[in-house]
Amino acid sequence: ERFQDAMALLNYGFGVCMKYVDEGLEAVDPVPVERGVKSQAAVRQKEPFTYIDTGGADLTQMEKKPELEASLTAPVEEGDKAGEMVYYLNGEEVGRTDLVAAEQVDQINYQRALEQTLEKFFLQPEGETD
Repeated sequence: ERFQDAMALLNYGFGVCMKYVDEGLEAVDPVPVERGVKSQAAVRQKEPFTYIDTGGADLTQMEKKPELEASLTAPVEEGDKAGEMVYYLNGEEVGRTDLVAAEQVDQINYQRALEQTLEKFFLQPEGETD
């Protein structure tokens, strides 16, 4: 009798529980970097996101939206937090995972800042402005 109860419980669990896994391989917009040798840093998801549903929800309706920092200040190290990826199921938040810088961006020095300014001023095509 215990074996049948255990089997019924396992069958119920396997029938109702569904697992959602997002490896986070989709591209995320870069985040602006202030006072860096580059104006932006690439961003990636720190780790995969996993969600277990026990209510029978349709996990194909899972949505995710990145919430990036307005900007990072150089120096930026690879792995520095740049925001969060927020997961929603049927409009309700079900989880978050960190978004991190995928590259290092060094702080700009005076000489490089001057070079960039001169390049922008003298090499910018006519009629084009930032």
